[in-house]
Amino acid sequence: MSQADQFGSDDAQFESNKRGLSYGGIALGVVADVVATFAMGIVLGIVMGVMLARPGMSPEQFQEDMLNSQNFWYLTILISTIGSLIGGLVAAKIAKHDGLKHGALTGALSAALSVSLVLAFDDPTPTWATGIAIALAIPAAALGGFLGCSKNE
Repeated sequence: MSQADQFGSDDAQFESNKRGLSYGGIALGVVADVVATFAMGIVLGIVMGVMLARPGMSPEQFQEDMLNSQNFWYLTILISTIGSLIGGLVAAKIAKHDGLKHGALTGALSAALSVSLVLAFDDPTPTWATGIAIALAIPAAALGGFLGCSKNE
């Protein structure tokens, strides 16, 4: 009787504990998060531009109207969350094991990157929107990791 059988676990589960983290999967998950969020943000900017622009409006007035739009910030949070989900999914697909763990770590790194960027640059995002987006990064990426890995141990 193997040691794994003695404690009531099967050999496959015992073997899964020996596998390490896929650092490449996590790194590519963060890149996928950033790229997806950036791409969707561009689309949001175009759509908001079409919706908010008026004839004779100055670029400064347009920017002020967009930054004062609650809907813009709600959609920005949604886009950020979807980006994190995609990042977790990519990390899990590359890792091929422990999708939840790889997704959550991808979300944690994405959140840390977001905090770093907010602190490094003059970010016009309201604090409440930044806080919500960062708080959703890890759960969204973990969900993506869970959905992206067929063997979630």
